[in-house]
Amino acid sequence: MSKIKKFFKKFIGTKTFYKELITVSLPIAMQQLVSAIVNLLDGLMVSGYGSTDAIDGVAVASKYFTCFNNIMNMFAISCSVFIAQFFGAKMKEKIKRSFGVSLIICMSFSLVFLTIGLILRRPIMELFTGGVTTNQAAFNYGVSYLSIVVFSFIPQAITNSFTSSFRAIKKTQVPFFSACLAAFTNAFLNWVLIGGNLGVKPMGTAGAALATCIARVVELTVLSIYFFYTKPAFYGNIKEIFNIDKDL
Repeated sequence: MSKIKKFFKKFIGTKTFYKELITVSLPIAMQQLVSAIVNLLDGLMVSGYGSTDAIDGVAVASKYFTCFNNIMNMFAISCSVFIAQFFGAKMKEKIKRSFGVSLIICMSFSLVFLTIGLILRRPIMELFTGGVTTNQAAFNYGVSYLSIVVFSFIPQAITNSFTSSFRAIKKTQVPFFSACLAAFTNAFLNWVLIGGNLGVKPMGTAGAALATCIARVVELTVLSIYFFYTKPAFYGNIKEIFNIDKDL
């Protein structure tokens, strides 16, 4: 019997291992699901109020955000690997600097994507439609949506850095909560702004984009409050976080 227990402990794992695995991984999986829902909400709720042209326009413009978000996740997750290593080794200064690198990279690229999205919004729409702009109404809806939603890139970039860093030190519940709050905020404001409820003038696709921006700010605000209140391992002042050196 003892040999069987040793076998299971060595190759299958213990109850403690699986308990910790579920505690850490389940909120991450649920957060990814909620984040995906947030990204889909605009298109889904526009379909309930707008024409098929508006739906098509938002769907095409959202591809630019998807490209941006995937790149941001790649950078943030890459930096979180170092944070996890330094966290395990209890190297506090390098944890903070790794977080600083994540912020610098993500914010820099968000500014680049924001600028390109504002200046080249029409060429971007043409790119994602394969150069075919026969449906001018859908094209214009997409341009209108894109010109506003790009302002959500900066809070989204910082949120990605926060979220990946919290995950690296096994604090996954708050990022999940903030993502749920962002989803609720986005859904509620879409209802208010797209169709013009609660006495607000209907804004259509522009309202959907504005709702997304506000939802991203709300999500970042929750994470920032938690960051400054709990002072996690990667917490530090500006000098500590952005004191980047070549030995990192």
